[in-house]
Amino acid sequence: MDIVELQFTPELIHSVATHLITCVVMWTLVVSAAFIDLWDRVYTQNKLKKPLTSHLMRKTLGKIGEYWRFLLIALIIDVVIFTSCSLLGVKTFPICTLLFSAALLIIETKSLIEHARERKSTAADMQRIIQSVVSAASDRDARKVIQYIADYIGEEKNVNQK
Repeated sequence: MDIVELQFTPELIHSVATHLITCVVMWTLVVSAAFIDLWDRVYTQNKLKKPLTSHLMRKTLGKIGEYWRFLLIALIIDVVIFTSCSLLGVKTFPICTLLFSAALLIIETKSLIEHARERKSTAADMQRIIQSVVSAASDRDARKVIQYIADYIGEEKNVNQK
């Protein structure tokens, strides 16, 4: 019966260092993306003149906690693959961490795109409302515009309360 022995050669140490550096870089990118998302949300809230709440910070910290668990699972999978392949003499790369991090970065990018759409859609609504007010030729038209604005503001309040 052959005994498999793991020797700490310079190649193995270099491979471990490469894995760890790759994982730390990807984790840093994911955490940075979460904070960029927070910054963009604050910017959007300020741009739309909506109130800032502590809920945003709690939501971001909760999201980072969820992402941390997700990336920890990827690291465990990568460690198992790395250990198995090292015993067999095969070189590996932390592919699970890369894939999981890429998925999280895509999610954060979509969130940034949603914030940008929210800013643009509200700006377009305001431009349309201003044009309606300016083009109101009669008293009846002005009342319709005022009613529309009141309904629009009511919808905004309902959305913010949810």
